[in-house]
Amino acid sequence: MCIRDRYNTDTLIFAKPLELEYFEFLGKRFVYDVVVGKDFAGKYLIGTYLEVIVDGKCKLYRKYDKKLVAFTQGYKYAAAETAAETYQLQTSLYVKFNENEAPFFLPKKRKILLKLFADQKYELKKFIKQHRLKFTSDDDFIALVNKYNSLI
Repeated sequence: MCIRDRYNTDTLIFAKPLELEYFEFLGKRFVYDVVVGKDFAGKYLIGTYLEVIVDGKCKLYRKYDKKLVAFTQGYKYAAAETAAETYQLQTSLYVKFNENEAPFFLPKKRKILLKLFADQKYELKKFIKQHRLKFTSDDDFIALVNKYNSLI
């Protein structure tokens, strides 16, 4: 079962997210999966919606989060300075190798990335060097996962 956003609104609510295969919202495709979260108490599993960026044998997902950030506005050294808070959008990438496993968080360090893709490590290492991938943008990760899918 899937749901497509027909009314172009900004909110969708699902009572039973596990019964949905996927849904499309504002032109993007989302799936529900369990990922490993981390906070001051340690690691935990959390169900979340992930945007599908690359859909192949190996899947690449983007997770959206909002973080509350404090800032001050007004004059820097005057009494009129006021403190305020705003929400800042943060994204993180996850890769899923098998349907029966939870997605893995994708780090931005090349050595750790190559350990995740160990079965095609040497071919991907050449690809990274040849295309000068720095993993500073999502496009670099998309290129890596697409190359990996072409190799397996």
